[in-house]
Amino acid sequence: MVISEKTKVREKIGRPVRAVLFCVLLILLVSLVSEPLVALSSIDYHQISGFYEEPKNSLDAVYIGSSNCYVFWNSLHAWEEYGICVYPFASSSLPFYAVKHLIRECRKTQPDAVFIVNINTIIDQAIDYKQMHWLLDYMPFSLNKLELTHTLCQAGDIPLEQQMEFYFHIVRYHDRWNEFEWEDLERPALWRKGVSMYSPYFSRQTNISHLYKSTDNITVLNDQLTAYIQQLLDYCDQEQLPVVFVAVPQARTSYREVGMINAFAAIAREHGYPVLDLLNDYEALGLDLTQDFYNEEHTNIHGSFKFTRYLSEYLIEHYGFTDKRESSQYASWHKSCETYYRNAAHYLLPFELDGGTRTELRSPTNLSARAVSGSVLITWDGVSGAERYSIFRKTAKTPWQACASVADCQYQDRDIVAGETYEYRVVPCIRSGGQWLYGSYQYAGVSVQP
Repeated sequence: MVISEKTKVREKIGRPVRAVLFCVLLILLVSLVSEPLVALSSIDYHQISGFYEEPKNSLDAVYIGSSNCYVFWNSLHAWEEYGICVYPFASSSLPFYAVKHLIRECRKTQPDAVFIVNINTIIDQAIDYKQMHWLLDYMPFSLNKLELTHTLCQAGDIPLEQQMEFYFHIVRYHDRWNEFEWEDLERPALWRKGVSMYSPYFSRQTNISHLYKSTDNITVLNDQLTAYIQQLLDYCDQEQLPVVFVAVPQARTSYREVGMINAFAAIAREHGYPVLDLLNDYEALGLDLTQDFYNEEHTNIHGSFKFTRYLSEYLIEHYGFTDKRESSQYASWHKSCETYYRNAAHYLLPFELDGGTRTELRSPTNLSARAVSGSVLITWDGVSGAERYSIFRKTAKTPWQACASVADCQYQDRDIVAGETYEYRVVPCIRSGGQWLYGSYQYAGVSVQP
C-alpha cells in the first residue's frame, strides 16, 4: 500500500496537535476532579468565583487589580448610592503581569464593560506561590487560564518542576483527601459582590500621614515590566477597549515606588488612556490620612466610601452609566446590599449609610464620656461654624443610632442600663437649604460603662 505525501504530511502535523489536545483534556479532567480539594480563602474565593456568578452583559465596569480594588472600591455602596454595577475582579497581591489576561477573561461574559485597572501593583515585582494560587485556584479552566499561568510562571521565573501545582491543583492539595467531606462539594454562597468583610477594614483607624510620599519624579522601569506594559496597551489599542487606569493613595516606602506609578501613568497617557492619579492627589477624595486607613496601604470603610463616591461620579460623568436600582434584573444586588448594610450599621453612622449630605466642619476634639449618678456625661470642644451637634450611640448588641441633637458642647444621657457598655460619637452640623449637613467626626469615639 502506497501512502501519499499529503497523507504523510497530515500525519506529521496531526501528531503534535493530538498531543496538545491530549494535554489540554488531561488538565481539564484533573482540574475537575481536584476542584473540591482546593482550600478556600474566604477573601479571594468570593472575589474571583463571585465574578462568574454575574449574568452576562450585566456589569457596567470591572475593576481589575489587587486588594486595593475591593478595599478602596465598595461595590455595594456604589450600588446603593448610584445604582451602578462595578465588580472588583481582584485577588490579594495580584501580580500586574496578570492584567491583560484578566481583561480577556472578563470580556468573555462582560464584553461591553469599562475596565478599571489599578496600577499600584506594578510596584510589587516579585511573584510568589501564594499570589498565584489566590488568583488561579478560583478561575475555571480555559485556554486563557493556561496562558495566564504560563505568563506568571515566566515572569516569576518559577522552575519547571514547581509549575505543575498551578496546572494541576491536586499536586498542591492532594493531602486534603484525608479531610475531604461531601460538604466540600457545596461551596459557600457568593453574595458579597466583591465587597470586603475583613474585620480591620470595618473597625481600625491608622494614621499614615507621617509615612505618606508624593512626587512628580519618574522612575526608569526595567525591561521586562516595560515590555509587558507595552503588550497590555497594544492589546487595549487593538481591541479599542474603554480602559481607565487608577493609582490609589498609599503610604510608600520610597519615592522610587511612587516614581514607578508616575512612569506608567506617563506611558498610558501617551497612548491616550485616562489616568486617575489619586496617589499624588489624595485631597480630591477628601481623605483624612489620620483616620481613613486601616493600615499603610488600605482604606477602612470610611475612606472607601469617600473613594467610591469619587470614582462613581467620575464613571457616570465620563461613561454614561445609568441607574439600575429600579430594574428587576438586579434583585441580587438589592439583596446583597441589605445584608451588607446590616453589618456596616455597626461601624458607620446612619447618615453615612443613607447618603446624608456632608460639609467640611472639622471633628470635635477632646471628646470624653464618664458615668455620673446613673447617667453618662459626654463633653467635647466646640467646632468653629457648627450650629448643633448630633450625638450617636451604640452598644455591643445595637447598631449606631442618633440619640440627641444639642447646641451646647455637652450631653447627659440618662436612657442607659447599668453595666452595659456604651460608645458615643459626636458630629458637628450646620443647617443649609432646609436640611442639616454633617461634618467630620472621630471614628474611634469614646466608650464608658456606667
